Amino acid sequence: MAKLLTLSGPLNSHHGTVYRRKFHFSLAFWRHNTGIRAVTPESQLLEFWSAIEVLFPPTGANIDRILQIIDSMVPFIVSEYAAKLAADLYLSIKRSGFSDAMEILNNIAEGENPIEKCLALFSIKANEPLRERFYSLYEWHPLLRNRIFYLTKGFLSADSVFSTLEAHIKRVSWQIRRIYRARNLIIHSGKSLPYINMLVENLHSYLDRVLDLLNEEISRSNHAITLDQITLEIKLEVESHFCNLKNLGKTECTAENYKKILFGN
Repeated sequence: MAKLLTLSGPLNSHHGTVYRRKFHFSLAFWRHNTGIRAVTPESQLLEFWSAIEVLFPPTGANIDRILQIIDSMVPFIVSEYAAKLAADLYLSIKRSGFSDAMEILNNIAEGENPIEKCLALFSIKANEPLRERFYSLYEWHPLLRNRIFYLTKGFLSADSVFSTLEAHIKRVSWQIRRIYRARNLIIHSGKSLPYINMLVENLHSYLDRVLDLLNEEISRSNHAITLDQITLEIKLEVESHFCNLKNLGKTECTAENYKKILFGN
């Protein structure tokens, strides 16, 4: 974080921009923490949304505000989406208590850690025998069996990854719109919604993802970098990934290419 926040010398226009981004990043964390401590779901939603507004201020362009926020947020949420699903799968396998399942996972040839091995499990066609062993092992655990099945269906080839990510973008965009409408309803009429807890949970996960990626990029950078620059870089990386997936077409995932197909370059 320090690389983004450190200032030296006179406060010229560039330093002023960096300082403002420092303030925005710190304020977003403060709003996030305030939201976690909030008593009611309505207060949580407003605080979490305030953090989003701080991170993605209006650009001045003649664009609908919610469209601008969606355009800025979605690349963060879709970036490395397969890794998030693999992490969730690994936790589920671990919590299932089946030692045989962990042994199968640990013996997968591809991957340097459990998350990468889970990615290899559900994306590489040649690992079908291992998936069959999981299906047999989880005969009485249909939710976990189905999760592995649908992950395989969604990430087995470049075109299926493209479709999966495209569908995820549509779901997230729709959900952000719902959250925004709920936020306006609370502010302007004081009313709430029966499904507000679900909206808060989704918004919290989106905000966490944005903050995590921002923190990672700031820590990785060896020079001063603004939030706008990070947002643009992530957006360009996602666009490049989609372009690569289009070019790869129906190319299936193998031990050699599965990381490139799942994450791009």
